Amino acid sequence: EEEEEEEEEGGEGEEEEEEEERKKKERKKERKKERKKERKKERKKERKKERITASGDDEERRENVVAAEAARPQPLAGERGEGMPRHRRNRMLALRRTQQVEEAVEDENDGAEPAEFQVSGKIGAKKQRKLEEKQARKTQREAEEAEREERKKLEQKREEERRLEEERLRQEEERKEEELKKAKEEEERREYEEYLKLKESFVVEEEGLDEAMTEEQTRSFLTELLTYIKDAKVVLLEDLASHLGLRTQDAINRVQDLMADGTLTGVIDDRGKFIYITPEEMTAVAEFIRRRGRVSITELARESNSLINLQTEGGFLSKGDAINRVQDLMADGTLTGVIDDRGKFIYITPEEMTAVAEFIRRRGRVSITELARESNSLINLQTEGGFLSKGVA
Repeated sequence: EEEEEEEEEGGEGEEEEEEEERKKKERKKERKKERKKERKKERKKERKKERITASGDDEERRENVVAAEAARPQPLAGERGEGMPRHRRNRMLALRRTQQVEEAVEDENDGAEPAEFQVSGKIGAKKQRKLEEKQARKTQREAEEAEREERKKLEQKREEERRLEEERLRQEEERKEEELKKAKEEEERREYEEYLKLKESFVVEEEGLDEAMTEEQTRSFLTELLTYIKDAKVVLLEDLASHLGLRTQDAINRVQDLMADGTLTGVIDDRGKFIYITPEEMTAVAEFIRRRGRVSITELARESNSLINLQTEGGFLSKGDAINRVQDLMADGTLTGVIDDRGKFIYITPEEMTAVAEFIRRRGRVSITELARESNSLINLQTEGGFLSKGVA
C-alpha cells in the first residue's frame, strides 16, 4: 500500500508531464494536418492546370465561371472586414468562390478522396485525445503489471534460495548427527571389545573340566548350572565360572549355547551379568509389546521392572541388584532421593525437593557447601519415631 501511495504521488507529476507531452503531440498533429491540406490543394491545382491545358472546353468553362463571378453583385460596404479595403475583400471573395467551384468540378471528375483521409477527418480532436489517454493508461497498466511480475519473480527466487539454504543446513545438521552417532557407536564397540579382552584375561585358577565327560557327568553339570542360575536369578558370569570351575569365556559360551537351544531364557547385560527370565515373564513382556504396538526402550525397561521378578529364592536382592532397582525407581520418578558416596540412600520427599529447587532458583548461584548447609534445614532426616539413626546423626 505504501508503494502504491508513493506511485500515486509520483504519478501525479508524471500525468502532468504526459498531459503536456500529449498537448505538444496534438499541436504537432494539427500542423501536420494543415500541411497535408495545403499539399492536397496544391495537387488539385496542378491537376486542374493540366486538365485546362489539355482541354479547351475546360478553359472556356473556367472563363465563364470567372465571368459569372465577376458579374455577381458586389457586397455592401458593411460586409467588408474592418480596416480592409472594399476592392481587396471583393477580390478575395471572388477568388474563394472560384476555388470552391473548381474543387466541386474536380470532385466530380476524380471521385472521392482516399478512405484514410475521410476516416482521419471523421475523428475529432477530443476523441483523438481520449484514445491517446486510453492508450497511455493501457501502457501504464502494462508497465505496472510487468513491474509486479518482476517483483514476484524476484521474491520467488529469494524464497527458493532461502528454502535451499534451510535444506542445506538441515542436511548438514543431519550429517553431523549421523557422524556423532557413528562415532559413539564405534566408541561403545571399542569399549565393549576392550571389556571382553579384559574379562578373558581373568582366568579362573582351576583347570576346569576334563574334555572327556560321561553322559551322567554332563547331565549333572547342566543341572547344577541351571539350578545355580535359576536360584540366583541374577548372576555375575565370573562368579558362575568360579562356581563351576570353568574359565569365564567357557562359562559365557555354555550360557549362550543353552540360550540358543531354548533351555535357558534370559539376557546378558553390558556389565557381564546374566539375568534369568522365566518363560512366563518373557511371555508377559512380549504381550506388553504387542499390546502397545510401539514402545520406547525407557518405557520397556520401566515396565519390565514390574513384569520380571529379580528377587532370589530367599526373597532378597544382592547389593548390586538393590542399587540397580533403586536407580530404576529414581529414574522413572517413583522414588526421590540421593545415593551418597558411602552407599547410603537418603529419601527426600517431593515437597523437600521442591524447597531445595526453590532455594537454588532464588539464589541463582550457590556453592555446594552452602547448599549442603541449607539442605539440613530444608530436609527432615528424622525417622518415623522422631529419632535419627546413628549413622545419619
